[in-house]
Amino acid sequence: MAEATGTVLPVAPTGEGGRCAALTNDGRCGGYEARPMICPVWGAAEVMACPYGCRPATRLLTDHETLELVLDSFSAGGGPLTTETIDALRRLSAQADILPVLATILRGEPDTDAS
Repeated sequence: MAEATGTVLPVAPTGEGGRCAALTNDGRCGGYEARPMICPVWGAAEVMACPYGCRPATRLLTDHETLELVLDSFSAGGGPLTTETIDALRRLSAQADILPVLATILRGEPDTDAS
């Protein structure tokens, strides 16, 4: 996004009230054409529900659907993961007991269980 817009965004929201630093004064995305996957998924996924109560018109994406979108973006955009790693994560996400762990990673929460 920095390359496309000339603006380096912080990892966490730093704007007024926790708003994204890329929002323009009229509330529009200042980097829409180059926005990362988090932007269209934020507020539309169970794992990243809007803290202000906004909801999509139909339903929230499930954790599994969200993970699939993120993995698809890595596959299409040449992200940091190898094809083998993406395939392994897809297999893991199909296991019901592993999906909550992957959802925690998607939320960016620190590891709370070191055991």
